[in-house]
Amino acid sequence: MSEKLKSLWNSIRNILSLAIKPTKEEFNLMFKIVGVGFLIVGTYTFVISLLGFGLQSINISSVPQIAILIFTVVIGIVLLLYYYGTRKRIW
Repeated sequence: MSEKLKSLWNSIRNILSLAIKPTKEEFNLMFKIVGVGFLIVGTYTFVISLLGFGLQSINISSVPQIAILIFTVVIGIVLLLYYYGTRKRIW
């Protein structure tokens, strides 16, 4: 047990010794990337909530789950196509 703790402590110490403070440009870039990620996830969640609320208001119980599944699959396919296109330099 103590050998595992000693190994863990050495690993933590090695990682901390390699870590450096980011420059202002690196920090701003990370901040922008995280902000865009939050915007994308937040927008997706908001649209899913609106879609589910709207479909529940018409009193059909199984439609919201199916609509959310279809919407998620469509978003996934679009992202896969975009990734494929950028890898093959189509666009």
